[in-house]
Amino acid sequence: MRSTLLKPPVLFSQELQKAGYAVHWPGKTDFNFGVPKDAFTTTTDFRKVEPLKQPFFAYMNFMVTHESQFRIPKDKHLKNTPHVKDDQRQDASKIPIPPYLPDAPEVRQDIAQHYEDATEADYQIGEVLKFLDEKGMAQNTIVVFWGDHGSALPRGKRWLYDSGLRIPLIVRWPGVIEPGSVREDLTCVLDYAPTFVSLAGGDVPKEWNGRVFLGPKTQAEPKYVFGARDRMDENQDRVRSVRDRRFKYIKNFEPEKPWGLYQDYNFQTPSMQVWYRMMAEGKLNDVQKIFWSNRKPDEELYDIDADPYEVSNLAAKAEFAEKLKELRGALETWVVETKDLGAESEQALIDRGLVSDRLNTEYKKRVEEFSEKAKKYPWPPAVVK
Repeated sequence: MRSTLLKPPVLFSQELQKAGYAVHWPGKTDFNFGVPKDAFTTTTDFRKVEPLKQPFFAYMNFMVTHESQFRIPKDKHLKNTPHVKDDQRQDASKIPIPPYLPDAPEVRQDIAQHYEDATEADYQIGEVLKFLDEKGMAQNTIVVFWGDHGSALPRGKRWLYDSGLRIPLIVRWPGVIEPGSVREDLTCVLDYAPTFVSLAGGDVPKEWNGRVFLGPKTQAEPKYVFGARDRMDENQDRVRSVRDRRFKYIKNFEPEKPWGLYQDYNFQTPSMQVWYRMMAEGKLNDVQKIFWSNRKPDEELYDIDADPYEVSNLAAKAEFAEKLKELRGALETWVVETKDLGAESEQALIDRGLVSDRLNTEYKKRVEEFSEKAKKYPWPPAVVK
């Protein structure tokens, strides 16, 4: 018998309101659960609220760097980046290419547009900072800038390499944080909720994961941070990762599924299309064609300091056996402690009432549609031993 869907968790925005803050949330609400009616004070951009009540917490999305934007036609891209000056436009011929991607015009163009989108985002963020200055609020307002995932280029967003997991985190706190200072401690997105509530003077729920990384109640750096990959629209691929400051361990629970598994939204990117085509044509070097292997290894281990692009898997090397064992054990403990549900099927989660049934409705239609489009990209593009 199907159970009733669980209630949404306690949101940090609700805790901020308990602490006396007005919460302005005009951005996305991709929470994977129904948004409570009292989640926010308002969904209006805080710059448009008069009078602006203080204290406040304002959340904003800058969509110009979204995956959908850097792969659009050049004329539309130019309209999307009106603040970018001519001398700030990128010369695609001079852009460095990650070693795992082919040096192709499509790859260079995608990266060039992505960089220009980032420049446009800088200008848009500058407008927010200017607003704070003009309203006399700059000196008593903490500004935190972050991303929700790494680059949307192939092998970035949706994968557990640093190209997918590492995100920007910039904090401006006048009189407290020295401009230009850098911290190296391990931090993850789960840390934001307890940090924001702590800074607001609220009580951080004990059941929350994450730690406070700013302010008078700053907690110690964790030894590890973890990552997870499960469902990417029409696809499922259970992968988990753990890293310390230097090494990353990745566990592929479904190694029979290739890295290059067709996923419709990702394959709309010109870089992905040309990478696939060049593999089929036998034009990739040994590093570039790893991604198109017929299966993934059960385990991966990378020395991020020596190999920042994570292309040299050390899992089978005897000299790294102890580090492999350490990180494997840390991940196994985390899976148990967090009651990781990745091993359960989508239908089982639906039957337990943990997620709403989108599998048998909209996603069923999407899978049928995408299966037709996937025929353009038959697997394998070429046999890789």
